[in-house]
Amino acid sequence: MTPAESVPLGIGYYTVPEASRLLRVPARTINRWLGGYTDTSKGIETEMPPLWQPELPAFGNHIELGFRDLVELRFVNAFLEAGLGLLTIRNCIAVARECVDDARPFSTQRFRTDGRTIFLESLHQRGEGDMLDLRKGQYVLKAAIERTFRDLDIAHDAVTRWRPHRGRKSVVIDPTRAFGQRS
Repeated sequence: MTPAESVPLGIGYYTVPEASRLLRVPARTINRWLGGYTDTSKGIETEMPPLWQPELPAFGNHIELGFRDLVELRFVNAFLEAGLGLLTIRNCIAVARECVDDARPFSTQRFRTDGRTIFLESLHQRGEGDMLDLRKGQYVLKAAIERTFRDLDIAHDAVTRWRPHRGRKSVVIDPTRAFGQRS
């Protein structure tokens, strides 16, 4: 079976250079986040594992991304731009995976951000939702952080489409159309 035959349809297909262009993140950074790297500090080498395993199998030495990987990267970059450190993000991803039982938790409907921290929506038995700050372990007001997902379309508790140009409906990234390329 060739790599193309083993790739499932409907999840989108992006190379690292395409993701780099869409997210405005250097390709080298994406490769480090999803391929892992070795960090040397004060003569001590530390292996940093990937933040997660991409949806698609690697093709040789090239990392290939699915749509949900693209959305996760979007969030990682937004958190970094807001001042969160990569170690904090790595820890929040680990907690989030356990909370929602999904390898790509930020591309589910249960997560939001205010630009400073990462929140998990928690539903109580009475049907009301609260937002748990994964960094501080405190609950916050849900309405204050809802704006984060304005440029994302959500169905079945997961992100299904991204409108990368400030939510304009004329440009959409949809993994079920044209292998997820911009349309």
